[in-house]
Amino acid sequence: MSLDEAIALAETLLGRVAPHPAAAAVYEVGSRRYTALTEADGTHPVSLLARQIPLIGGRLTTTLGLPPDAGEDLSQLDSLCVGVPWPGCRGHVDPRAARLVLGWARALTGGTPEVTAKVACSLDGCIATSGGESKWITGTQARSDGHGLRDSHDAIMVGIGTVLADDPRLSCRLVGGQHPVPVVLDSRLRIPRDARLLSGPRQAVVITTTAAPERPLRAKVIRLSAGPDGRVPIREALQTLGSLGLGRVLVEGGASVHRSMLDAQLVDNLRVYVAPRVIFGGKPWAGGTPLASLDAAPRFVFESVERVGVDMAMSLRASVPQKDPWGGSVT
Repeated sequence: MSLDEAIALAETLLGRVAPHPAAAAVYEVGSRRYTALTEADGTHPVSLLARQIPLIGGRLTTTLGLPPDAGEDLSQLDSLCVGVPWPGCRGHVDPRAARLVLGWARALTGGTPEVTAKVACSLDGCIATSGGESKWITGTQARSDGHGLRDSHDAIMVGIGTVLADDPRLSCRLVGGQHPVPVVLDSRLRIPRDARLLSGPRQAVVITTTAAPERPLRAKVIRLSAGPDGRVPIREALQTLGSLGLGRVLVEGGASVHRSMLDAQLVDNLRVYVAPRVIFGGKPWAGGTPLASLDAAPRFVFESVERVGVDMAMSLRASVPQKDPWGGSVT
């Protein structure tokens, strides 16, 4: 049960310790029990325990193994349980522990962060009417649940179309919630200077192309070479976020951003809120050109389906997962 407890403790850190991994450790010796979490400065929980008490005898459980250069002596323990080894190291991988640090571990090794695509749509898969009306398709409880996703992610990404249409804040409205870093894909740097997300609690990141005009903005502006279609290259954009220490990215649209993520097989998780209504002729949540065949359709595996207020919420994982830094796949 110690690993279960350590995983539950580490989950409380999601969205709160970037650019460091969300990890926890539990040390049991005699009748005493000690717990530790990743510190704000990145101190590993095992190292934190070792500073507080000699790790002699007893059982130590950690969701994440120590880095090779940590220098902590664990040889005098009675038993040691590691959920997932440090990236690049060998050892048993518990998928639950690995998913806690998946995006961080990928970014550490030059890959892309973990991506969750969030969708709120009608029964026929629409996110707005043909005229653009979208507030509100889902109910208050589904929207609150969506803010819980924001609370547990390091960054929240949208395309410039969403900014121009809705002027979102991209903040977390839960009491005590953590605000993710707002990220905008904007190939021509059209974002208005008075966009609400630019004056939010976290400095926004605007990813544009080298061809975009120079404009002063209250944001961190990152320029990448445009792709063949003139847009921001999506994989490079995610790798850039990983290099900034943002390992968990929540993508909230719009339709062209969702489609580009799906086409590039960069979506690890889907969270879909479905409202019990039909929007005839509305705008679909994933846009772009039609597929040539059904075999080309991205596939996902259901993890859960639940009632959230008046709506349904579905959690899915990619059926063709990306390789993880431990040589297998935990997505």
